[in-house]
Amino acid sequence: MKSKASITWLNRIEMVGFRLAVALMRPFTPRNRSNIAGWVGRNIGALLPAVQRAQSALRELRPQMNAAERRTLIRRMLDNFARTAVEYEALPALFADAPKWPIDGAEHLKAAHEKGRGFIIASAHYGNWEAIRAAAAHHGAPMAIIYRAFNNRLIDEVWYDYITSTGAPAFRKGSKGARALFKHVRGGGGAIILVDQRQGGGPLLNFLGKQAETSTSAAQLAKTLRAPLLTARARRTADGFDVRFEPEIEPEDPDLMMQKVNDRIAVWVDEAPEQWFWLHRRWRIRSTGRRSRKYEARSSDA
Repeated sequence: MKSKASITWLNRIEMVGFRLAVALMRPFTPRNRSNIAGWVGRNIGALLPAVQRAQSALRELRPQMNAAERRTLIRRMLDNFARTAVEYEALPALFADAPKWPIDGAEHLKAAHEKGRGFIIASAHYGNWEAIRAAAAHHGAPMAIIYRAFNNRLIDEVWYDYITSTGAPAFRKGSKGARALFKHVRGGGGAIILVDQRQGGGPLLNFLGKQAETSTSAAQLAKTLRAPLLTARARRTADGFDVRFEPEIEPEDPDLMMQKVNDRIAVWVDEAPEQWFWLHRRWRIRSTGRRSRKYEARSSDA
């Protein structure tokens, strides 16, 4: 399944840089690649202009932190996500390591899978979400993932191959990907959806103590197909990952279901804030819109 985005000369130059970076890292062991990427993230990633978004969010949402604490957290966040990026190049090896990790709540995953109606895991850009898929596959419940395609089609095609190298399908966000995901879950498959990015026009729900436009697609899909909706996170540790599957969220109004998902993600962020991707424009609101005002009116009547 190939992206149809056009290819520019800049895309080709970016692809050369991407291929060069992969080639330079390939001689190293997975652990050494991870350590090199972590160093690059901490020391070079910290110079990126986008870091100012994280600084701003932390000043507002974690006012008790001083400047040095914010800098340390951001450097550790960039370390984690640089490691996550290089782990995609050898995703089957990461999946093979899953039996070594502590996995809590596997009974929730098993119960959802055994219902036979498909299941959905709501998660976030936290730790390494691919470790959730690895843990699920280890327990006999492989999952597809839907992701936002790279703007550079050449890189995206390589990345798609990385994601599907474990044998589970992947779908790109968009109408075609949404239809494929619907068909996959309706056929009894599992899927993980990362729900922590801003969804323009979505209902304003509480996220880490501040209203944010939130996608309700995971809850809507679960409710439509009568598929269990769970949450799960994989937190990076010195020895791999600590994976936790959490109980099913009972079906009700999709906005309320997603508020419960947001609340669970907030707990993860409180446990290890450096593992969440603070660079997202999560609280940017272009317009409250009809849908958001409708949700606020319903909340005020409760």
